[in-house]
Amino acid sequence: MLRGGAGRIIFTPYFLSANILIILFLTIKYWSASNYEFQLLNKVHILEIELKSCKTTLVNSEAEFKHKLENLQTCQTDFQALQNQFDKLTEDFKLKSLDYDRLRKKDDNNKSSLDELSRKCVEDLEECRVFEDKCNQSLKSNEETLHEAKSALEDCSSFAKTVSKENQTETEMFKQTINELNAELLQYKGHAKGSINNMDKQHMPDGELPDIDPEAVIVKSKPVNGMTFHRDENGLPLPILPHGDPNAPRPGPRFSVVNPPPIPKDDINNASIPKDNVNITNSSTERALQKLDQLKEPPKQEGIVANLNGKNNTEIDNGSSNNIKPKNLDAREAESIDYDGEDQDPNGAIDDHEKESAKIEVNPKDPVIK
Repeated sequence: MLRGGAGRIIFTPYFLSANILIILFLTIKYWSASNYEFQLLNKVHILEIELKSCKTTLVNSEAEFKHKLENLQTCQTDFQALQNQFDKLTEDFKLKSLDYDRLRKKDDNNKSSLDELSRKCVEDLEECRVFEDKCNQSLKSNEETLHEAKSALEDCSSFAKTVSKENQTETEMFKQTINELNAELLQYKGHAKGSINNMDKQHMPDGELPDIDPEAVIVKSKPVNGMTFHRDENGLPLPILPHGDPNAPRPGPRFSVVNPPPIPKDDINNASIPKDNVNITNSSTERALQKLDQLKEPPKQEGIVANLNGKNNTEIDNGSSNNIKPKNLDAREAESIDYDGEDQDPNGAIDDHEKESAKIEVNPKDPVIK
């Protein structure tokens, strides 16, 4: 810390640094001022040299001025003579110019009339050319439109013929497929014929009626019902029965949704479709041929077989669309006949009660609904 006293303040570092800065500032100012003075002295010396040269040039210019004044006087006399001559020439020029203006106006009038006539001729020629071009363009456009209309008419007529042929072939093919489907359905509509074996009334359970036609019995098996959208003509769901041993490993699918099998060329040729229209009716023919293949050669289904008589294998189809209730039964009889399927095994096995109450003889040659 600083203590009181003037002598101590003078020798402080702050005071010394301030003095050094002031000295530096003054030296810089002095150097800049001296430099500026030196530049000014150089400029003064240059101006003195230029002043001397100006004095000499001024003397020379005065002598030249006197000589030029003398020349000017002589030029004035010559100019006066030339002026008189010029006045005469101007008068002659005015007369000639009047004649020239008169002739020029006449020539301009002739040129304007000629230009106007030539412009009219050019305009008429251009109009004729434009009209000719328009006529040619309209003629070409009319010819093109006529040709396009003719080609469009021919295309429409050919397309109508092809469409009519395609429609006829498709209708014939669909009629054929419908007839085949109806024939297959008629084969499947045959009811299982036979008769129930006589059972002792003593061993009959309550609610059972003796000697009932098998066609009057309908069996509903909910565990083996198929998909809800796969129904028969009576609105009942078609069952999906197990094939063989339910515990056996399942084989691969016959058809793939991702990679459908290609249609053989023989089937397309046998469908009586023209070659030009194969691309148009490919989807409809493919669907029809797939349906025909599925219906013509159905796979042999290994259903639930019960060796009741020891001789013939009887196949029971639960939920078949051919078992229809008779209309002449009352509510009690219908309730006793309507089998709910609660006591049936979900795997498709039949117990003793079902064997005794459902002894139906089915012809092995009859097709089985899948």
